[in-house]
Amino acid sequence: MPKTRIISIASGKGGAGKTAIAVNLAAALAVRGKKVCLIDVDLGLSNVDVILGIKPSLSLEDVILNDKSLPEAVNTVYPGLDVISGGSGLSALADLEKAKKKEFINKLTSLEGYDFVLLDNSPGINRQVVSFCLAAKELIIIINPEPGSLTDGYALLKVLKQSGLHHPPRLLLNKVPQGLNIKKIKNGFASACKKYLQLEISSLGTIPEEQVFRTSTAEQKLAVLKRPASPGAMAVYKAAYTLFSDPRSKYLVTESRDFWEKSLINLLQSSVFDSGKDQEGNENKSFGELLSETENLVQAIRDMGYDAVAAEPQGLERVSRLSRDLAAMIPEVPDPLCIKKLKIALLCSDVSLQMMLEDVLRDKGHELEILTKVKSADYSPDILVCSAGIQERANLEMLHRYKEVPCIWLSEYKKYAPSWIGQVRIAAVLEKPFTLDKIYQAVEKAASLRDHV
Repeated sequence: MPKTRIISIASGKGGAGKTAIAVNLAAALAVRGKKVCLIDVDLGLSNVDVILGIKPSLSLEDVILNDKSLPEAVNTVYPGLDVISGGSGLSALADLEKAKKKEFINKLTSLEGYDFVLLDNSPGINRQVVSFCLAAKELIIIINPEPGSLTDGYALLKVLKQSGLHHPPRLLLNKVPQGLNIKKIKNGFASACKKYLQLEISSLGTIPEEQVFRTSTAEQKLAVLKRPASPGAMAVYKAAYTLFSDPRSKYLVTESRDFWEKSLINLLQSSVFDSGKDQEGNENKSFGELLSETENLVQAIRDMGYDAVAAEPQGLERVSRLSRDLAAMIPEVPDPLCIKKLKIALLCSDVSLQMMLEDVLRDKGHELEILTKVKSADYSPDILVCSAGIQERANLEMLHRYKEVPCIWLSEYKKYAPSWIGQVRIAAVLEKPFTLDKIYQAVEKAASLRDHV
């Protein structure tokens, strides 16, 4: 079973201190005994190399284009902490032939040996940032307590939510001056995201503004190692502890292959940056239209305690610029590597199994509906995934309603579905343990059965 947690770190704009936090957070996790790999996926400027004072001879560009192995691109900078430079080769992923894509993904299986893989994204909003943030099960948003940063952070989350983000992001507030009422800002930001984006935000902590980060960066050293007892370093260690002590850890692990496949799918699917339909079947607006609608954005920032227009008029101008940049993007033709998006209905009373299935199926790009009651007559899923150990009236009603839909039955110990379920169209029966490969193969089989009705 996989044990790696892949965390995407992003910010709405440059200057938030994202890379410095990413590097120090990775080091703090390594100090705690975790095996960590930090990957710099910023195509514009490899700040990780600069901050650490390293000059890597190879990067992911060489792995992708020059047939180098992944271990050759790894730089060990501290016991338990490895760094991989992305390089401009990541932009070539979309142009690779299918066989080359699969070869690259196969090379990335060596990342399974890490407890944590952290991705330091480019600042701002672009196709690559959105793809990596959506593919990761964990997302950290770095913002500063000033209107422009809050505006851009909110805009990034708005794009991600519209693109299908379903994992609750963590908010890390950086460069916080002494004496600021930080609770009001954090609560205001979280409340605005919940009110206008229907997105739950959790706090990963607050990093104070202090000299140790500036001097450490100038000296190409890590603050958490140079001054571990400083307030800033202690705050980073606290954030690291919050991450690795998360009680949901076993549900947050993933396989490297799955993450990179999902990233490629996101990069290649035009629906990520083009108009389409949301999960309720409503027409989505293009991201250009989405970000140009600034009324909610202005009100959201005001809800946080700022007057966005009076405090920083450039904030709205920045959003308009992002809008134009995104609207100018030309959709690409989907690659054969892309999987078909399916509507999957899940009938499962086991909460832990339900969470695992939600992550597994949504991470493959499928739409998921948890069945708690019979849906309206117009609801028509492509596949049913069911796990029910006892005969219950509610379960029987739902099974009868969707009896013509190909069903994957998750069994405890038997190789067949129970007789009490009636004339359900069983596509596959899976026994414990429910591994990723078993689930993916069963979904493909059920989808094939549906297509050949």
